[in-house]
Amino acid sequence: MNNIKDLIRGYENFFNENYQKQIDLYTELAKGQSPKIMVISCCDSRVDPVTVFNASPGDLFVLRTIASMVPEYNSTKECLGVASAVEFAVRVLNVNSILVVGHSNCGGARALLDGVHNDPGENVFFPKWISSFESISNELLQNTEVVEPELKNNLCEQAIVKLSMKNLCSFPFIQERIRDASLSIYGAHFNINNGQLLILKEPDGKFELITI
Repeated sequence: MNNIKDLIRGYENFFNENYQKQIDLYTELAKGQSPKIMVISCCDSRVDPVTVFNASPGDLFVLRTIASMVPEYNSTKECLGVASAVEFAVRVLNVNSILVVGHSNCGGARALLDGVHNDPGENVFFPKWISSFESISNELLQNTEVVEPELKNNLCEQAIVKLSMKNLCSFPFIQERIRDASLSIYGAHFNINNGQLLILKEPDGKFELITI
């Protein structure tokens, strides 16, 4: 798609091919939403969680941020959009699962490794956003055992998922739900190159390949 005309044509196809065929579903969804899963994913145009997980309308409550980053609770005054979406999902919709999804070839992770937050140029918001994850880039850049750029970027993407999971756990209302076992937090990493999906069940655990 290149312009608004393409979007309008896309809408026309959606209305005629999808909406009309699922009119009963949309009529029901008009009454309200009750998704059980929140997905936090990257803004990247190549990785759409609804597509990757073959979800239907109403299945997922989706929040998309640069590099799937979720700042910790004490930073929420500067990240009200993220914090309010998380709060709405947990306290209002009562989701039982939150999945943080990173992906390969992530430009946000690459920018973090390249130190864009230290040399922002004309950019104002993007460098400040990724700066809260600076500890990840420092650790990876100091690791002399990992020199191959693609592997280093891959490790950075996965480390961002882990830190975002930990930061979610810093929200008091999430801590409460985890304690009473009404909420679980997971991580994942999607590889654009081969379609493989890795799942992480604990922030300090290991990513495991989903086999089909």
